[in-house]
Amino acid sequence: MGRTLNQYDDRIRARLGDLGVLQHFQNAATSLALEAAINQFSNDHPREVTQTLTGDGSTYDFDLDTDADAGDEYINGWSRISLVEYPAGERDPEYLDEYYGWRYIYTSGTNYLRLVEDTPSSAETVQVTYTAPWPYPTDTAADDKIPAIFADAVSALAASILATSKATELAAQQSTSVLGQLSPTNPEPLYSAASALRKAYETTVLGRPDDAGAPPQIGYAESEIDVFPNAIFHGRHRG
Repeated sequence: MGRTLNQYDDRIRARLGDLGVLQHFQNAATSLALEAAINQFSNDHPREVTQTLTGDGSTYDFDLDTDADAGDEYINGWSRISLVEYPAGERDPEYLDEYYGWRYIYTSGTNYLRLVEDTPSSAETVQVTYTAPWPYPTDTAADDKIPAIFADAVSALAASILATSKATELAAQQSTSVLGQLSPTNPEPLYSAASALRKAYETTVLGRPDDAGAPPQIGYAESEIDVFPNAIFHGRHRG
């Protein structure tokens, strides 16, 4: 179940309130910060879209946009094809190799999947998986595709973006003398809140350890068969 734009707004404000800085954002619009957070989330954890394309015995160039649901279109310069299964639906799936089995073609504003050697019959289908951005939320909860486990993290990142922007604004005011008076508002609590909120996002989405300064962990060979005894893992993984 997704969230509406208003529900995200409520959660963003709640995250700011938890850290005692909400008073700076009573009349602030959160939608732009949320869009920026979703753009970042789309890069850190791209959404995977799967389309099933039907052959007709003569087509080997398949339009990736024609049958795509709204928001699932392939975006030239951003999306990436990860898997092409042909023929689709087999018990033992067969995946075509890039370049030798398939190629991505962009021409006249249209995104195509080209099969290099195969021309599916009318009884065959091709299943293509590629990345797409996460859609922006609307007043309809179903339009939001972000899994619930990540929704709070995205809200935290949006709150962090707001806090950083406000802190920067206050810091600029504090450095400028007006009639001999500096701005009485200290930006440091906002910077601290922004850092904590971004850390909450990164911990959930990027899987970073609680202590960002944790030393690398070293894995050594356990037998003579292991020919790479000194693999270094820096404590970061993608979920």
